[in-house]
Amino acid sequence: MAIAKGGKTLDCVEGFLDGYYNSFGFVEKSRVPWDDNLAPKDGIMKRMADEISFSSSFPETAPETQMTLERALRLLGVQVIPGGQKYSGIMIGGLQRLTEKYGEEWVIKHRKGLLKELHAVVDL
Repeated sequence: MAIAKGGKTLDCVEGFLDGYYNSFGFVEKSRVPWDDNLAPKDGIMKRMADEISFSSSFPETAPETQMTLERALRLLGVQVIPGGQKYSGIMIGGLQRLTEKYGEEWVIKHRKGLLKELHAVVDL
């Protein structure tokens, strides 16, 4: 939803959300130590983590290499998003990182296994 509403940055305490944001293509830019003095006074966020993560969307990726939905579907050899639209962020973010690290040829060569993994996530 953040991306759909134009979100470009997200902040969170370390743990689940930093990895979750990364699955949508947000890249961690910096971390700062937790400071109890800056936590809300209502006690809701008492020492939740050691660090706070600051992320931004696709900052390191040149526009011509950004993963789009169309490109992701082509690389996987499918016409629809496995599991539906709500899994598009996971698919796009994951394929962005894989193509940056291994290249498109590797993704195409391993598409059957990648689709199997994506379906396993959908089935959770």
